Amino acid sequence: MKKEHFKSIAFLISTLVIFSITIFKSGICTYAATDKFNKSYSFDVSDLPADKLVKVARAQLGKTGESLGYGGTKWCAYFVNDCAKLAGVDNVIFNNTDGYAKTIYTNLTEEGKGRGRELKDGETPQAGDLVFYYNNNNNEYAHVAIMSSSTQSIHGNADPKVIEIPVGYYSVTPNPNAPGAKNYRVIYVRPNYESNHVNENNEDNNSAKIYAYGTLYQYGDNKVEWKIQGTKNNLTLYVDGQGRMGETLNYNSKIHCIKNGEMTECTASRTFFQYDEAVKILGDKNLKHIIIGNGITEISFSAFSVECGRRDEARYQGLYQHVEDVTIGKKVTCIHNGAFYGMRKLKSIKFTGNELKEIGGAVFDYCPLTEIKLPDSVEKIWQYTFYHCDSLKKIKLSKNLKDMPAISFIGLPSLVELRIPSGISEVNEGAKSNTNLRRIYLPKSIKKVTIFDDKSGITDIYYEGSKNQWKKVWKDLKNLKITVHYNVKYELDSSKKVYSDETLICGNNIYKITNGNEVAFSGINGSTKNLTIPTTIYVNKKKYKVTSIAKKALSGNRTITTLSISANIKSIGANAFDGCKKLNKITIDATTSKNIDKNAFRNIKRNAKITIYAKDKKTAQNLLKAINKTGGAKNAKLTYKKSKKVTNSAGGGGSRSNGGGNGGGGVR
Repeated sequence: MKKEHFKSIAFLISTLVIFSITIFKSGICTYAATDKFNKSYSFDVSDLPADKLVKVARAQLGKTGESLGYGGTKWCAYFVNDCAKLAGVDNVIFNNTDGYAKTIYTNLTEEGKGRGRELKDGETPQAGDLVFYYNNNNNEYAHVAIMSSSTQSIHGNADPKVIEIPVGYYSVTPNPNAPGAKNYRVIYVRPNYESNHVNENNEDNNSAKIYAYGTLYQYGDNKVEWKIQGTKNNLTLYVDGQGRMGETLNYNSKIHCIKNGEMTECTASRTFFQYDEAVKILGDKNLKHIIIGNGITEISFSAFSVECGRRDEARYQGLYQHVEDVTIGKKVTCIHNGAFYGMRKLKSIKFTGNELKEIGGAVFDYCPLTEIKLPDSVEKIWQYTFYHCDSLKKIKLSKNLKDMPAISFIGLPSLVELRIPSGISEVNEGAKSNTNLRRIYLPKSIKKVTIFDDKSGITDIYYEGSKNQWKKVWKDLKNLKITVHYNVKYELDSSKKVYSDETLICGNNIYKITNGNEVAFSGINGSTKNLTIPTTIYVNKKKYKVTSIAKKALSGNRTITTLSISANIKSIGANAFDGCKKLNKITIDATTSKNIDKNAFRNIKRNAKITIYAKDKKTAQNLLKAINKTGGAKNAKLTYKKSKKVTNSAGGGGSRSNGGGNGGGGVR
């Protein structure tokens, strides 16, 4: 026998000795915590489930069972189970946490479940298959490992550390001349990763099935891969790789797509992108989501457009019509013209990174988005970016936006408010067509505005600068039939509060200066159940007298239950507490007369209890009548008490607002 053969036999004997000593004993340990696994691996968009399983397992090479959380007991089955969990295939490979290789084998090969099958004699194993070591002496499945190729396997508990070794002389039919072969035989099992089966029939992300995949090579060495994955009626298109997504035609490209229940190689003939063909085959009604991976740097011209002239074949018109949301990867720097044009059910765009610099023209044209928040990295928006987004109500622009063409915001009938970031110098004709635009917020950097005329429906301008600065922007103030608010501090997110130098904050209460040292209560900064409106407040050591409650001050509030109104209050504005449905206890100091405007107390809690301190009962009754009739309260009940001041003052740490800062303070 040649020297090489003796070396091979010596290696096999040593391998068998290791297996015999460390593996082939039954044992049970506690279920491992996968948070101790090495997670340095990453999945490519084209990775199949088998590839993911091998990646997870290979990343653990060199780690001991103890470092993985398995203690000193036998852990081969736990290792396989946990790798499957991290790879997202534990709907197919699982051992019910009992620690036995036999359980994994039984679950995989259980008749009628379709999770997997034993390989027949002569079939070659492949990466992602499992290899079981069966003890012929005691009829036990003594060990399990993960095949990393047709000959190599990754083992837990075959050594103190995770190792990758050849399967050696073991095969489906044991070599009768191999030492120890009579005791053990190898059984290969191929998991059915495409199975739709999940544990307890609970369909989740782990049950996602790959329906199609392919690879695009564009722009030199850039490699872009894609797959369509999910459940039958809820599919996601994933696109990832390196660099820019290509935009050239892919004649006669090969893709893999499920046809008649089988993964089949197809020819993508005359498609704009390969996945167009797959969407056509699978049915566009089933595709609901698109995810652009973190390796993509640019989204090409008309990448997912459904009506672009470049897709002139009728069979491709209407693709992506049922996509509801798109997620943009972290490294995307540019979205080219028409990328999502005409996706008529697209309601959500999520930006996960902060490297996007430029958004092309007509990118979201005809998309029914209701809200969009651009990352602060965006510097340029091209014309018609949001054209025909009829449902778009809120836009949060980038604070670093430098270039915004006149017609960037044309054709947005649902847009009521627009906040322009600092640095923009001109707002032009585009907003005229938005007839429902009522409020526009302008920074001090604005030098020219030409959108205010008879066709504009704008009622209020909130300007960051002073009145004198505004005169330089718009000289004809007398004929401008729009209310201009000066010295306004605002954030680009419309959900944030807006303050001006006329706004004061004391404790949680917000006040607006009405005349010198007099203020109106205008709202609360946060939420409270018990509200007191005092006689006076102190802000920055200056005393202000609280004399009124502004219209709609707390309209629609859902938390307030009790309210105390001081003697200094002379008027309560229209709809001030309209819709405060939990408000059921009100105390009013009526030492001075009160004017109750229309619907001031409409839709508060029915039969609310109102205690009125007045000089006599008739005064209290008249005030209650006004609250019920003019104020809109329903059957409020009166408790009359002889005059007594309800509150005195609040202050101590309040502040004049400077862009939304909050002051302290409280009721004395």
